[in-house]
Amino acid sequence: MGSFFKRMKFIFSKTVGNEDLEALYNKGRKALEIKHLDLPTAEQTEKLANAAEKLIGSLKEVNEGVVRCGALLVLKKQVNGETKIIIQQLSTEMIILLEKNPNLLFNPNTIYELLTGDVKGAIKDDGSKDQIMIA
Repeated sequence: MGSFFKRMKFIFSKTVGNEDLEALYNKGRKALEIKHLDLPTAEQTEKLANAAEKLIGSLKEVNEGVVRCGALLVLKKQVNGETKIIIQQLSTEMIILLEKNPNLLFNPNTIYELLTGDVKGAIKDDGSKDQIMIA
């Protein structure tokens, strides 16, 4: 307990200028922004890359398909005669959409439209596409 009070006395007896307060504020703000954004670390990025490699391998034998593993989605699709592979870390909104409509994972065309923003219709809660959706 003694060292705590000594430290507090030192902190409060030290004069702090406006520059010090501003620097401390900016440092704290940046730390909160990084924590809030949950920016991926190198270790998390490496794990995602390894998972994506395995998921791509699982789509090797098919022309088109969708694989979702948690917040990671891999799409293999034929577009204008070319094979395209899209790897996407899903946003919270997209995860909620896929949780409400799990049948979407059986339709690579719709997933491609959702991921690329080329959406022609919206997806209702029942999975049907009737109205315009802004994604």
